[in-house]
Amino acid sequence: MKKFTVIILLILFTGVINSCKPDDNGKLKQTSFPVPQEVKDYMYFKPGTYWIYQDSATGDLDTVNVTDTVVASKTDDGNYYEHYETRTYSSFYKYYYYYKVNTSFSDRCITQNESRPCYNIVAVKTRPGNYVGESTLLYLPFQKNYWGYAYLTSEKSIVKMADRIPDLSIGNNSFNDVLIVNTTHSLFYSFAETNFFIAKNIGIVRKEIFETNGNKQIWNIISYNIHQ
Repeated sequence: MKKFTVIILLILFTGVINSCKPDDNGKLKQTSFPVPQEVKDYMYFKPGTYWIYQDSATGDLDTVNVTDTVVASKTDDGNYYEHYETRTYSSFYKYYYYYKVNTSFSDRCITQNESRPCYNIVAVKTRPGNYVGESTLLYLPFQKNYWGYAYLTSEKSIVKMADRIPDLSIGNNSFNDVLIVNTTHSLFYSFAETNFFIAKNIGIVRKEIFETNGNKQIWNIISYNIHQ
């Protein structure tokens, strides 16, 4: 029994050493940057996943399907990084929406403890012949009032975690651990203000779009099938 315990401790110690290396001062620093599980819980979904939304005013339906996923990793200068991506298609808007996170863009933020957003989930809107662009959907850590810029070309567009609530009911469905994310000028909705309600292990369950004419368009989830 003692021999078995020693072996387990050696394995754990080896894992710690492999994910860290000494810096110039002899202290161990992080060298492995996997995508946090919390991020994957909210944004990574496999083909076979779909969400069906309904416009609360018009009754229009939008079916969003996962068409593909991308999982990749690389080692650069002795550091390990990961890339996770979920690709979807909207039947109502006729656009592809990609949601991705790449940890290689955030290592300095983590190791130097800088006071700026670290990991961010980036959304891309595109279709053949019309690439709209990419914008940050969400920043980590998932804490209330934590914010950053949605895209680098405009300081007017702010992404902020407006709230994090333990549960939310929409119709007959109940969801747990819901993030409420506010964007002041959304690149994807004619620069209108938007609120996204994102549930753990489910994804986006409600979208609120504040149109320039004063109306608010609300898309509520009515059905879904999840594969993670």
